[in-house]
Amino acid sequence: MKNLKKIKSSHIYMFVLTIALIFLSYQVYWLNEKEYRISVQSSIDYLENAQSIKRLEFCVNHAIKDCTEENVDAWNEKHPEDAFKGKSHLDISRQAVKSTIQAGY
Repeated sequence: MKNLKKIKSSHIYMFVLTIALIFLSYQVYWLNEKEYRISVQSSIDYLENAQSIKRLEFCVNHAIKDCTEENVDAWNEKHPEDAFKGKSHLDISRQAVKSTIQAGY
């Protein structure tokens, strides 16, 4: 009981301040992680859109009327020397992560 009387308001203040700093640190970490994920997803979306545009240009240049992946794959099988070389989603994701890391995240 004697030790409880020695607790001062400054001790309580320091305890509350420590908890607040821990909470604030977690919030900063969470926001940075969220920004990283948003940045990677934006890069993936951009790279997939760029690939879709290239596929559409390929279809126009090679007179492929219905520009689906199946029709482009069929064209690639018939004309391997002039095939559309698109990237897989995994390759696009890896490139997005790499570019995000290089940007400083």
